[in-house]
Amino acid sequence: MSSISEWLESVKEGYGSRFVSAFEEVGVEDAEDLSELAEEEAAEALFAALAKSGAKAVQLQKIRRALTNLNKGPSNDSVDAHGAPAQAAKAVLPAVAAYPPVSGLRAPPP
Repeated sequence: MSSISEWLESVKEGYGSRFVSAFEEVGVEDAEDLSELAEEEAAEALFAALAKSGAKAVQLQKIRRALTNLNKGPSNDSVDAHGAPAQAAKAVLPAVAAYPPVSGLRAPPP
């Protein structure tokens, strides 16, 4: 089981310390919890929390791409390319890919 901070660091150095709180805010505490992002509401909440935490469009796109690509990697391996369980990764793909484009994200008003 990989921590969200470690997974974010695998996306880009510095993302672990910078964005882990947004994942924790929506209840994603470890890589296994990424499967919860299969629900559109959870994906929406995550990207809103990331925007609220200061994530810029390119950073949101990198995280979205990494979440979408979680299911790429050895098909017969139990862990994906980012250290998350492969079954959880397959569940993430539809909701994250269907989420509105980064340009449509706005942080909620304070």
